[in-house]
Amino acid sequence: MKNKPIRLTLLLLGVLMLATFGPAVAQSQNSATQRPVYLDVRPVANANHSSLSDDLISSMARDKLASMDLPTISMGGQRLPPDVYVLRILYIVHRQPGHDELTLSASASTQLLRTDDRDGDGVVRAYSAYNGLQQVLVQGSDEQNVNMRLRDAFERQLKARISAAFLNQRSF
Repeated sequence: MKNKPIRLTLLLLGVLMLATFGPAVAQSQNSATQRPVYLDVRPVANANHSSLSDDLISSMARDKLASMDLPTISMGGQRLPPDVYVLRILYIVHRQPGHDELTLSASASTQLLRTDDRDGDGVVRAYSAYNGLQQVLVQGSDEQNVNMRLRDAFERQLKARISAAFLNQRSF
């Protein structure tokens, strides 16, 4: 009977230690295993337009990924490790001047890829986890206003595509 209070005290101490240090250990393990998202933004057919440049679209994507607590790395032709996500955004901007108004359109493909070395042979392959398309068309007589509206609408749609990519990804 004398050992019962000691056992109870040790058990209580163990539970308190787990409650105190368990979340900290789990959080450090999660941050250590969380891999960055590799970001690959490219214009199609040399269509880098001043309304939507590579840098601006990259910044939009990084802002959205940061709000989702996902670190990013620019691709820059790097060899990809296995078990990472690649967010690839291919886009084109078209400008059509008219007599009284300007028409700007932008289209983009947002693709989420996941890398894997399934065969264990050291060859990393990418598999599609999500693919979404967007298109924006803006018209107006004031070029500055049209450019701003195009950027705003494109950013809203891009952020929606990025959210959808991580929410609706397919497992492979």
